[in-house]
Amino acid sequence: MNTMPSKRDPAHALYETYFLMNFVQLPPEKQLEHFYLRRIVPVPPEAHYQAVTLDTHYNHLIINPLYQLFVCIGLYSFELFPLLVHLYGISGERYERCDRWQPRLFSERFQAAFLSHLTENTSREGFCHGADWQSLRRRCRIFLQTADLLENPWQIAFPQPLKLSGFLYPDDFDCYESVPYWSLYGETMARAQWDEMKAMHDDLYRGAV
Repeated sequence: MNTMPSKRDPAHALYETYFLMNFVQLPPEKQLEHFYLRRIVPVPPEAHYQAVTLDTHYNHLIINPLYQLFVCIGLYSFELFPLLVHLYGISGERYERCDRWQPRLFSERFQAAFLSHLTENTSREGFCHGADWQSLRRRCRIFLQTADLLENPWQIAFPQPLKLSGFLYPDDFDCYESVPYWSLYGETMARAQWDEMKAMHDDLYRGAV
């Protein structure tokens, strides 16, 4: 597969981590061209921790695309495993290698260090030249190599704009859907709730696009 599925594609959930880890192998300036937002406003660490609970490890209302990308590949790197099972089975050698390497590459210590420098890491300068992002790209590359899934990112068609799991965007609310495409279990949404969420996301992104 050389085209990253859109969020509306059922294959997106299975392949997103694989594509994003290859995506970050592109030059950072090229990656910036794909994000929903071009205006990058750094995020203070406390904004992340305001929403962290036992069930949610990130703040889904942060619109900074660099934060969103880190969440998907830095905090949720284990989301590659369903694809590994799909491709190789749970008892295969590749799966076992990845199972050993994933907690080393994306350890809680690494995640905490990245988050402690979140303001820098969610700035354009930090994303393009910072040590933490260079380390994260290297870790993704090693993880993909371990899984035999490292590709030439120039040969992959990535969506523009690139919209990431766990986050919603204003144009997701353009047309009312009683069962939103992002609903994991087919939950229905009343029109009043839809309009409320639409207004909230319009406010979040107003002036930022």
